[in-house]
Amino acid sequence: MFSTVSSVDKRLVPVHQALVERIVAHQAICLRCISKHYNEEVQFGRFIGNSRVGVAVLQDSLYEQSVSSCPVAAHLLLIEDTTQVSFSLARKITGLGSVDKGQVKGFYVHPVLCIDAVDGACYGVCELSIYQRDFEQVVAVPLSRAEKQSQRNKELFENKESFRWLFRNLPLGLLLAIP
Repeated sequence: MFSTVSSVDKRLVPVHQALVERIVAHQAICLRCISKHYNEEVQFGRFIGNSRVGVAVLQDSLYEQSVSSCPVAAHLLLIEDTTQVSFSLARKITGLGSVDKGQVKGFYVHPVLCIDAVDGACYGVCELSIYQRDFEQVVAVPLSRAEKQSQRNKELFENKESFRWLFRNLPLGLLLAIP
């Protein structure tokens, strides 16, 4: 069901396990903060940048961890929010969209954290979507506010950013077989 790191390359499994253990132990994701020494920081950076370790593999790893630690009959609280990751000083990075009113390069991360509603136990990230906005094209004749609103109203709901708020908890429900 999941495309885990072990299905990609067996040599990557120890690095993946060490990375996850450090993130859990330090409650941080900054590679410099969680690494014991510089060589380990480089190793974690190379793991994340590895072309064989895609976003889908990392997402599936998160889902698998959440599902394995979450009891089926638990009363769950799903907390979600969007975080902006910007690279304003690193102008040479390519493949990024616009963030912060279109002035800065970056992307958005929308995680859903799964917590037990009774005792507050954290089961992990049950959903994670990463997306980016396209840079707006400069139009020769600027559109009025009403014209912009008309264009937004014509766009399908599935293509709008607000779609993420409605359907983010769907994968966990399907994986836990909750009716």
